[in-house]
Order: sequence, then C-alpha cells, then structure tokens
Amino acid sequence: MRNISLSALSVCSVDESIGLSQSFCYDLDNDVVYGASVTAKSPPSIVIWKEDTLSRKASQVAEIHPETSPSSASVLCLHVLPETHQLCVIFEGGDIAVISLDDVEPTAEFVGAFDSGILAASWSPDEAYLVLINGDNQLLQMSRDFDVLYEAPLATTEFGEDKQNSLGWGSKATQFHGSLGKSAAAAPANPTLVASTPSDDKRPRISWRGDGTFFAVSSLEASESPTLMRRVVRVYSPSPEVTLHSTIEPTPGLEHQLAWNPSGSLIASTQLFGTSSEGLGAGREGRHDVVFYERNGLRRHSFEIVKGGNVSPSEIDAYAILDLAWSCDSSILAVWLRTEMEDIIQLWATGNYHWYLKQSIPSPTGKKFTSILWHPEKAMRLALSTSDSVTQIDLAWSTCSSPSQPPTDTGTVVVVDGVNGLVTPFRVQNIPPPMCSITLPLAAKKPLHDRRLPSAPVDVALAPHRDLLAALLPDRTISVWDLSDSTSSLAQIKKAPPRILWESTSVDSLGTLRDQYSSPRQIVIWEDKEASDKDKDWKIAVLASKSSGSADVLVLYSPALSEVFTMALETVNARLFVSDGLWVEGRDGTIMRWDSELQTLVPTETTLTSFCFDITTIPGPFKDVTPKFVGLNPQGKLFLSTASETAMPKVLAENVISYAAVPSYLTYTTTAHEAHFTPISTLLDESHTPESIKAASETRRVERGSRIVVAVPSNMSLVLQMPRGNLETISPRPFVLEVVRDDVINQRYRKAFLACRKHRVDLNYLLDCGFEAFLTGLGEFIEQVPEVDHINLLLANIGRSSRPASEINQICDEVRTKLLQRDLKTYVNSILTSYAVRSPPDLEAALRLLAQLQTGSPDLVEDALKYTIFLADANVLFDTALGMYDFPLTLLVAQHSQRDPREYLPFLRELRALPDAYQRFAIDDHLKRYSKALVGLRESGDAKFDEAIQYVEKHRLYVDALQVWKAEAEKHLRLLEAYGDYLYERRDFEQAGLGGTILALPGTMSLTIIIAAFGLAKKWRKAMLSYERAHMWKEAFALLVQAELADEEISSMAIRVAEDLTGRKRHIEAARVLFDYGKDVSGGITSLVQGNDVSEALRVITLQGQTALIEQIVWPGVLELCEELVDEIREAGEQLSKQSSRYRELQTRKAQEPELFYMENNVALQDVDTMTDAGESVVSTAFTRYTRAPSASSKVSKSQTNKSKKTERKKGKKGTVDEEAYIIASFVKMVPRLEHLKVECSKLLPHLLNLSESHRDQYSVVRSEIETFGTHLREVIEEVWPPDVDEMVMAAGPPPTPKPPKPTTTSKLWTTTLFLA
Repeated sequence: MRNISLSALSVCSVDESIGLSQSFCYDLDNDVVYGASVTAKSPPSIVIWKEDTLSRKASQVAEIHPETSPSSASVLCLHVLPETHQLCVIFEGGDIAVISLDDVEPTAEFVGAFDSGILAASWSPDEAYLVLINGDNQLLQMSRDFDVLYEAPLATTEFGEDKQNSLGWGSKATQFHGSLGKSAAAAPANPTLVASTPSDDKRPRISWRGDGTFFAVSSLEASESPTLMRRVVRVYSPSPEVTLHSTIEPTPGLEHQLAWNPSGSLIASTQLFGTSSEGLGAGREGRHDVVFYERNGLRRHSFEIVKGGNVSPSEIDAYAILDLAWSCDSSILAVWLRTEMEDIIQLWATGNYHWYLKQSIPSPTGKKFTSILWHPEKAMRLALSTSDSVTQIDLAWSTCSSPSQPPTDTGTVVVVDGVNGLVTPFRVQNIPPPMCSITLPLAAKKPLHDRRLPSAPVDVALAPHRDLLAALLPDRTISVWDLSDSTSSLAQIKKAPPRILWESTSVDSLGTLRDQYSSPRQIVIWEDKEASDKDKDWKIAVLASKSSGSADVLVLYSPALSEVFTMALETVNARLFVSDGLWVEGRDGTIMRWDSELQTLVPTETTLTSFCFDITTIPGPFKDVTPKFVGLNPQGKLFLSTASETAMPKVLAENVISYAAVPSYLTYTTTAHEAHFTPISTLLDESHTPESIKAASETRRVERGSRIVVAVPSNMSLVLQMPRGNLETISPRPFVLEVVRDDVINQRYRKAFLACRKHRVDLNYLLDCGFEAFLTGLGEFIEQVPEVDHINLLLANIGRSSRPASEINQICDEVRTKLLQRDLKTYVNSILTSYAVRSPPDLEAALRLLAQLQTGSPDLVEDALKYTIFLADANVLFDTALGMYDFPLTLLVAQHSQRDPREYLPFLRELRALPDAYQRFAIDDHLKRYSKALVGLRESGDAKFDEAIQYVEKHRLYVDALQVWKAEAEKHLRLLEAYGDYLYERRDFEQAGLGGTILALPGTMSLTIIIAAFGLAKKWRKAMLSYERAHMWKEAFALLVQAELADEEISSMAIRVAEDLTGRKRHIEAARVLFDYGKDVSGGITSLVQGNDVSEALRVITLQGQTALIEQIVWPGVLELCEELVDEIREAGEQLSKQSSRYRELQTRKAQEPELFYMENNVALQDVDTMTDAGESVVSTAFTRYTRAPSASSKVSKSQTNKSKKTERKKGKKGTVDEEAYIIASFVKMVPRLEHLKVECSKLLPHLLNLSESHRDQYSVVRSEIETFGTHLREVIEEVWPPDVDEMVMAAGPPPTPKPPKPTTTSKLWTTTLFLA
C-alpha cells in the first residue's frame, strides 16, 4: 500500500572540457562519486573525474590513454577497491588499469590487457574476485591482485551440478487424453523454437548475488535453427574455482538484461513476445515481460511492462529495454527503457505477489541516460547519468492515506499502479491489495499525436477536509479528482464513480511547471475556506527542483481565484505538508508557514532537528499558536516538535517503522514488532519527558514487520500491512475505548454497547465512563437497547465485576425499577437476573417473583424458572426455596433442576409430616442454618428444651441460645451454666468464645465471659477455679465469701496458687498468698528470699517474732542466691570474652585479606544474577551479604517466613558472613543485662555484710565479679565504637558492617552509688 516518492535531488554537472560521461561508481568510504568520460580527441582518451560535494561539479582526477586499442575508449567497468583505495578501470578494448586515489597527482597503472578485448566484467560484492569474459568468449576469474584463477570456454553442453532428475510425473506420457486415446500420449511434442530478439545487443552480461557466493552469466549461443541465436543464462560459484551449478531453462525471446537481486532469491531478465520475429515468446504482439528465475534454473514468475492498459503497440513509440537494476535491499527493481524521444527509468515494487509500477523518471529533454546505478549501501538512492551530468535521486516510501478526522474520516488509501490509482476506503470496505474498490485512471487523456509511454504519477495527495485526490504526472500535468461521493458508503462505490474536478491540460494553466528546467517532486492539496463553490474549495501546491538541483520552486494554484503564484525557495530539497494551511520543512528540520495574505513563507520557532520525510500535525487546540508536529526521519527516529525556541525536539522512539496520528492517540510500530499508542494529551503537555511519555503509552504485539497503512478512528480500526503485502485490520483497545467513551458521553448507548460486545470489552466500561451519568441515563439506555438478552448480558457483567457491592446492588435495583415500569412479562428474565447478580444474590426475592407469576401468569413460570436455574446453582436454588418453607415452590424447582425424584420426594414427605414449628427446625437444620433452627426448637415447646441443650452443645450456639431464651429465666440460667462449662473445658482463655466467633475479646476480658457465665448461673466455685486456672489469684480469692469455702479448702487453694506463682518466678506474690491465706510464715519467708527481697523477709520475721527463721531460712537462702548471681555473672563474662576475642580475630582478617572477607574480585561470582527473585527464601551467603538486590516479588508466603526465621537463628554461626554483625548485636544486649545484675547485687550486697562471716566472704566475691564484668564490657564497647572515628565518613572500598548506635553504661561504680545512697 506504499508508493515511491522523490525526496531529494542532487545534480553533479560534467563540463564539456572533461568529455562525455560514460559510467560512474561510488567511493563508499568517502561517499563521493567517481566517473569516466570520453574526450573528443583523436585518438580519444578517458578522463577520470570526481564529484566536488560543495560545487556539485566534476573535477578531473586523471586521464587515461588505452594501450591495447587506442581507438576504442569505452569503459566497461569502473569500480573503487576500498582496501587499497584504488580505482579500477576496465576498457572494452582489453586494458585493465588502476589509479591510486591517495596520490596527490593520481596516474593510471596498467595491470593487464587482453588482445581480443573484454566483452563483460564485474567485481564480486566483497571485491575478492573479478569475473570477466574476453573477446574469445572465455570465462575468466581473477583475484583482487589480478592473478588469473580460472579460465575456460563460456559455451558448454553441461547443465551443471544442480541438474534436476525428472521422474516423469506431469509429463505428457502420464496424462489422460480422453477420446484421442493412448496414441496421443506417444505422439512426439512439437519443439519450441528458442531465439533471441532483434534488439539484443549481442553482448554477454555478468551479475552477482548479494553475498558473492554465486554469479550468473548471460550470453548468446547457437539455437536449434542455424540462422538464429539464443540467450543462455548459467549460474556459477566462484570459489575455490569456478563451478557451473545450473543453466536457466530455454526461454523464447529472452533478452540480454540480467540482474540478480541482492537477497539472492531471483534472477531477473526480460522476454519479448510476438510473431514479428522467429523464436519469440508465444503471446500478444509487442508484449514485454520481466521474467524471474531461481538459482536452480527454473522459472518462477513474471510481470508485464505497463503500457497503459489496452493500448496497442501501434499507438506508442517503439522502445527497448536497456538494463535492469536492483536496489541494495532488493525492494525496488529499476527498468531502463529507451524510446526515440527519451529514456525512462521505471521503478517497480512487489507486494502480495503483484508487481506495481510506482514511479517513472524521464530523462531530461533532448538527452538520454548513459548509465544507471543504485547506491551499494543506501537502498533508496538511485543515480542516473547523462552525457553531461550525474543525478542522484533520494527516494522514499510513502502512504497516500486520507488525513481527514472523525466523523468524516473515510480511511481512503490510494496506491499507485502504473497509470492507475487503486483507491480503497477502509472505513466502508477492506480489500486486500492488489485488488481495490475503485480503479482510477490518473493520467490525463493524451492527444492523438502523443505517442509517449504511459507513466506512473510523480506524486499523489489527498485533502484533509474531504476526499479530494490530486495527481502530479511526469509530464508536469495535474489532475484533481473528487472521491467523496464514492467513498462515503459501500453502496456509493458503484453508484457514484469519482469525478474529475480539474486538470491542467492547457499550456497556460501552470506554465511554470512546464518549464523544461524544473523537475516536480511533490504535490499537496488542502481546503480553501474562502471559496463558496464546493467544486473549488481547494488549493494545490507543487514543489519542484530546478534541473541543476540548486534551488526549489514552489507553485501554488487556487481555482477559486484562477491564479498561479510562483516563488523560488532558499532551501533545497524541502518538503511540503498540510495542517490548516501550507507548511514547508527545510532540509535542516526547520519549519516555515505559508502566509496567504503576505504571499510568502514565514519562519517559525518550531524545528525537528533532523529532516523528516513524513510529518503529521498533532491534533489539538492550536488556533493562535504554532501547532505541534510529529516527524519520522529516514533513520527511524520519531520526533516531537516543541514550541520553545531553546527547547530541543523530543525523540519519542528510535526504532519506528511507521506511525499515524488520530485525535486521541499517536500510534506507531517499531522494529521490535510492537504497536505503541501514546495519548495525545501527554504530547501536548510540555512537562512530560520522552520517558514519561513512553510510560504513559499502551503497547501490544503485532506481526513481524507490520507497517501502519491507515488509522480509522471512527471505525476503531488500524490497518496494518505485512512484509509480504497482505493486510491485517485490528481494533486496538485504545481506539475502541475512546469511541465507546465518546458514545456514552453523548448517550449513544446502543452504538457503545454493540462496540463493547463486538470487541470483547467488559461492559462495566460503560459505567466507568461515568457512573452517576449512566444511572441518570439508564432509562435512555433501556430505550436504545431494549433486547432482553443484551440487558441480561450487561447485568451479568456488572455482577461479575470487582465493583463495590453497593454499586452493583444500586445498578441492579435501578434496572429492575425501570423494567418493572415497562413490562414485567417481557423483561421477567432481566428482572430475575437483577436479583441473581446482586452481591450477595437475592434468590429469595427471585423465587418470590416466580411465585407471584405462578399466580398471575403460569405460562411464563416454567421458562422463567429454567432461566433462573441457569443463573444460579440448582442445588442452591432448591435450598433457598426450601428455606422459604414453601413446599409447592420447592417441588417446582426440584422438578426443573433434574433432581432425582426418588431422593427429594421422600425427603419432602418426611418434612411435611412434622409439626409446623419442628418442621421449620428440621428445614433450618438441614440447611445448616443452626442459629435460626433454635427459634424452631423454642417454638416447639418445653418438651424440646433438652434436645435444644444438646443441639446448642453440638453446634456451640451458646450466645445465640442465650438470646433466644432470654425471656425464660430458668432456661436462661441452664444455658449460662452450659456456656461456662464449655469455655472452661476449652481452657483457651486467650481466645475464649464459641468457635472464636462469640466475642473477640483478648486476654482476661475473654475470661470475664466465663466468670460472667458462672456468676449469672450462681456457680461461684467454678468461677474461682476459672480465675485460678487463669493465674488471677486476687480475683479468685475475692470470691471466697460467695463460694463459702472451708478453712481447709482455703489453705489448700493458697498452697496451689503459691506453687503456681513460684513456678512462674512471681515469688513476692507467692509470699503474699502464703501470708494472707495460707497462714504459712516460713513458706512466705522462703519465697521472699528466693525473690531477692531479703529486707521484706527480715521485716516479716521481726513482725511475727520468729527470729529463729533467720538462721533456718534466710542465711542458707541468701548463700544460695549469691551462688546463682555469681554463676550468672561469670556466664555473661565468659560469653563476653569469647565474643570479644572472635571480634578481634575478624577485624584482623578484614584488614589482612579484604578480598576474601568481602568476596571482592571473586571470579566464581562474576556471572551471578543479583536480581534473583529468591529474596529472603534462601540462606544468606558470602555473596548475598554484600550484593543482595531487592526482591522482584513483594509477596512473602508463610513458608518463606518460616525459612527466614530459621535463617535468623543460624546467624552468628562461626564462619558465616553475618557473624560480625551478630557479635556486635550481642555486645549491645550485654548492657541491659549488666544493669539488671547491678540492680540485683545492690539489693543483696548490704545484707551480706550484716548476716555472718561466710556471707561477708560472699560479699567480696560478688562485688569483684560484677566490677570485673562491668569494666570488661565498657572496654569492649570503647573498642567496638571508638570515639574518634566518624562512622559516616568512610574510605572508598567495600561497605562496612552496619552497627547499631553506641550503647551507654553507668559511668560511676555501683559501689559508690550504693554507699552514698
């Protein structure tokens, strides 16, 4: 669907003093042209010249006088050898010369000669071999040093190594011949005479494949007729020696042209048909085909040279095909035609197995082309030479698509195919190429005396306001067509054919374009808002280049004013584009605006930095300011212009293949096979960066190599073309959502609904466009979408959505209300759907509606019930009907839900036989509605209360039962006692409650429930036992009066409570219990001493007058307490000593072997992926300790948490990377441990001095141990946290081990604090 346009024109003139130009070549290293011209001297000489890139003129490099044949100064091959930077010149007379281009005064050096002359020569693509054919028809292969590697006769009878072996399938002998019988199969076939054409130049041709592994040779050999010659094409491989691989099958009328496309798949030549000469192809007289062959010699396909439809050969000048040439990417085939009046270069391209004539380049008036050459690296650069110039033409692929915007966007695309334009409006009809909706003859009707070959147009353009097509032809004529009537609808394509509005057939219409010194390149058409006549509401502008290529000429024409305006531009090779007027882009990316009032170009501050062949205006509110532009340069960079003079244009992407702009999105495809959809709003916001713009874009995968043909936003479609040429139309979600949003806002609900349904968009999007607005227009929606199935589909989608339950229910209720107002019978299924999709489903209401219908409209019930069963689970619906205690409705549901009557009929009979209240209990129990079942049991009378107690205990319904029997005091007390027993038996005081659902009260508040239950039930002993089990001894003893316990029971209880408190290290509380309730002074004294409260113990002994207990209990108890303290201090000191020694060892290792310690420069870890998703699920290693990267997952499973806990426990193990951090953390924990030991010692030491001699000895021991431990710990802290080192300033290197803040200890000795207190 693409056309070939002329992008730039560069002309290098060759002065007469240099001679007549014959051939030229490229120096790729310097990107300059070298040429060869023949002088008019006698004998003639060859002048080698070089293009001056500044003056665009040829400057002489050297002059060569052929030695072997001085009178024949014809150059066969001119080639630059990049390795030696030499120019190789091969003469037809037989000489081979090289010229060193690095010399100050280059001179020719003859390196070889052939007395018989040279008929053809060609270098391999990699300059490794030179293949030539001498005058004796010998095929020679030479190295780059001109050493002969192979020489053999060209003619041979062998087919080659790739000769096919025929098995006979498809031959005449194996075919069925009907009534002719078997004799017809045995009859000899008439041989086809194969001969060359009269226009054959009798010279051989050599063509290389792009990779240099094969080359083809076309030469003349004797035919079956002794008087005729035929063309034979053979395929060879050059290395290690020339080997014949295959011979092209004999082809009548095969001509001398030969071109092997660089991609290597096709060998091109030409074939002539007719009966004017013997041995031509069988076909229409004068027919000319370009034929293609495969490397194995088999013919593949062909196409006919376009000659203007059904024009007969007598109506045009005789022509000959001189040469064929492929572009370096094999996308374009150039065909060189010559007539008596002019030369024409036709450019052909293929797509979807069809060959299109895309461009016709005529030779300058009165001149002929002398050679044709594609740039070896720049696929779209074609160079043509005449006798006095070399013209380089930069081509570009372009798509002529309608730029009109919704709602008038037709998506019209015009494809150039010779003299015809293939028109397809993709909004109304999607036809794959080469077919089309309309075939439009673009060329103006030729006069009778005009015998020129029909040519393809130079350029075509569509207007943005409506489908007006302007075509610019090579003969500088222009035609304007109105396609708007034809492309408006599918029916109009045949009813209203396109009509021509205007064509410049007269000489005076656009005289400037007919100037023989200008070459038109581009045409644009746009709206003339001041014109009153619809047929004249347009303007056209034509951009042309002067033949010298030195300047551009702009020509404007307005049919409303019937005037032509012409001006010369300062820029060269500019580009026109239309956006609410005419704009011009310079070659440097600057943009100028055409001012119709001033009749001149006005510069703007907008620039694109790089020249962009394809430019589009971003749709937006640009009334009084310069609009924004998006442009794609040949290197694939997509630029966004800026309004600021200082700001640089933004590069949106760098690998773009194609793009299109619609009102809300800029979409483009990339070489990564992705389509990007960028909101226009982000492009209009200057604060956005290219990164944020890309982040705001949506992306989807497309087929490899997809290109955008046209975007049709009104139709929600994007037409893509694949590399083969076939089309694929997609509906991108951004396009669909934009159209649906616009339709919903404008209350075009039916169109929006059908679009969502067609493109599989969640119908919830209709609500997302405006929930409140949709609710307001719900009546209009039902009016536009009255179909029951559609409403059901909408409700079902809403019910399955993740919307809040309140919104779902609100929509369902509103829809139900509207439908009930219209007609219940018609919309009964939709109403049932509104109940079924509520959150949660209201199936009871749906069944009540069915029951209502059964009374009024029984004929609708069966279908409605079947539909309800479709919406909801049949078992759930059966249970719901049963829970309504409606047996007829339950039976109806069961009958239509395919349940086994042998199952449900006995069950229903059994229920019907029960009393009403107990029946409801049985139903609720069956449905597992246990709380509701209690009501049925209560209504069944006192006889069922024992069963109720069992039912409550079975299902743990204590709280519900208390609520149900709240008014019946006796039964309420029994339930309270049962509740307390249940909680007590569970012994789960922290989460007390029925199954965790009664009351979510933590800790002792849950215990209050138990006590309250026993208290209300007057079960005080159970309440006390519950307190005792909860270790709440004060609350337990507070109930002594209510429980009326005996003294022995109180003492026994006190002993139990004290033992429990002692086991929990609550010695002081245990002593209180023994003193107050156990009347056990000795036991209380023992608990006080164990709790290190010696002062209180001595006070109580004195109070009770039992001083004997001092020696019996206090003295041995204090000594035992001293031993425990000393053991604890020594244990802490030993741990501190071991860890401080290990810490110093680690510091020494860190200083001596940092690479090993930090795992630096470890080869084994160089390729480890630091972005693993393992996170904390693996044990830390020496590598992960210093290279741990954030986890890619944010979710931590329970198993991962358990593993992390195990990892935490393993920290500190010797040799692990976390050992140092673990030791430092241990030092920090030692400080509070020290403070705790100080407190304990301060309480004990004063008594050691006052008790006995052995106690005073223990005083010294305890004091010495605690002082030693404290001093050692302070030294270690100062060593680990030195005061003079700033932890925030570290030298370059591996990260240090993280440390917590420095801990602080008491600065004064505890002894000082003790005795001063």
